[in-house]
Amino acid sequence: MVPFRDHIAMNMPEYVRRALAMLEDAGFEAFAVGGCVRDSILGRTPHDWDICTAALPEETGAVFADYRTIDTGMKHGTCTVLMDGEPLEITTYRIDGNYSDGRHPDRVWFSRDLREDLARRDFTVNAMAVDRQGRLVDPFGGRADLAAQLIRAVGKPEDRFREDALRIIRALRFAAVLGFRIEEETADAVRSMAALCRGTSRERIFIELTKLLMGDSAAAVLTEYRGSMCSCLGMEIAEPERLGLLRRAPRDLPLRCGIFFGPGAGRVRNGLKELKADNELIRAAEKAAELSEDPAIRGVLENDAARMRLLRDHGPEDLCRGIRLRGVLSESQSEIDDYIDSNRVSADDWENGCRAVERILERKDACWNRSQLAVNGGDILRTGVPRGPEVGRILDGLLEDVISGRVPNDRERLLRRIR
Repeated sequence: MVPFRDHIAMNMPEYVRRALAMLEDAGFEAFAVGGCVRDSILGRTPHDWDICTAALPEETGAVFADYRTIDTGMKHGTCTVLMDGEPLEITTYRIDGNYSDGRHPDRVWFSRDLREDLARRDFTVNAMAVDRQGRLVDPFGGRADLAAQLIRAVGKPEDRFREDALRIIRALRFAAVLGFRIEEETADAVRSMAALCRGTSRERIFIELTKLLMGDSAAAVLTEYRGSMCSCLGMEIAEPERLGLLRRAPRDLPLRCGIFFGPGAGRVRNGLKELKADNELIRAAEKAAELSEDPAIRGVLENDAARMRLLRDHGPEDLCRGIRLRGVLSESQSEIDDYIDSNRVSADDWENGCRAVERILERKDACWNRSQLAVNGGDILRTGVPRGPEVGRILDGLLEDVISGRVPNDRERLLRRIR
């Protein structure tokens, strides 16, 4: 018999309740489990809903025979059922064997015992289940740990981390996202076993790292566990003072990567490449780091002409991100403006510069790239200029004339200027 602990308020979607009811009506225990329970107790809206059940995979398939199902891991007891267009993972209770590859169990045994299934999970806050009436099953004290704001491994942390070393960085991720502390024994295991992560795929590590970096408590967690993170990644990351700047950083992943992997655009690029990040993120983060170190970026503090030249050269998104990264870095005592000059500029000054750029972008008459000129390449050709690079040079010259205020962005005035 399942030992229910309490009732909790669950804003459970109708399709999840229906799936639980269908399994129960067929004679099988079924519960919402894991992160959706954790988030519901915390008053957050769950992003995903997962179900665990005493039904064996083939029995689950029979219950949902009228629905489209996807085999997403039947060997491990998981199938995905599409209900109301939403994918719902349903997994049979199971016991895991040894994890010789540090990620997947060599063998699983299906079970009819919910507690055995919850015992294999990573952290107590993720090892809770609730039925459709809102009755909570919590054999490992997850709700108490939520109240105490603790990340604690289920059972011995060394065992959980040996099973899947990614759980080490997941502990840091949950601490950063939830604003929790890591329980002492679990924290000791994180520090002593961090190097095990190097056997985990770079892609899996990077997914967890990106979630960690976007957490509200990323600065505190990374400052405290910097050595563990270096061991996990097998590379150096920013020094503690720089990592502390994450608490002031906008929730922008390329910008935060620029802090985490820096200083220097080369370090940012190499770190992201090593972790198999996508090319656009590598480009954006490297560009932010590069711009934050470029003396020319001081133009945003001067006048609109200088700002429009920077917009012309770098584009609005990259420019604003670079300015904001520079502003965050200006908060650090050790981040002396080696790349700019010895005169410190405050974070507020940089933010004001960024807002001035944004005001330019809001102006309908703003002209900072060729496409905004009142003339185009065809107009230049019709004046008798031969097709070729000279057309581009003329357009660039006209754009500079408009930016500098020497001539208005007027078609006839611009054409007269080249005749």
